[in-house]
Amino acid sequence: MRTIYKYKLDITYEQHLKIIGFESFLKVGVQGDTLFLWCMVDTDNKSLYHYDVKIYGTGNPINDKGMTKDTYLGTGLMPSGLVWHVFAN
Repeated sequence: MRTIYKYKLDITYEQHLKIIGFESFLKVGVQGDTLFLWCMVDTDNKSLYHYDVKIYGTGNPINDKGMTKDTYLGTGLMPSGLVWHVFAN
């Protein structure tokens, strides 16, 4: 069954997500003071998918030459005024 799940993102340069039944990335957003990623998953598919997620702050330098392979997922506007841009590969 297709279902939308959300995953909490830590505000860190890089993290690894394991998503069972992954189909697609849907949205990056903020709830309260927490950054989340919403994905479409198929709960009947028990395959495990791995993604490296990178987060860059507005105005911070990006020295990652591998970023050209990354897919932009979205931007989170935090209540504090900080803005985070999320990429995955």
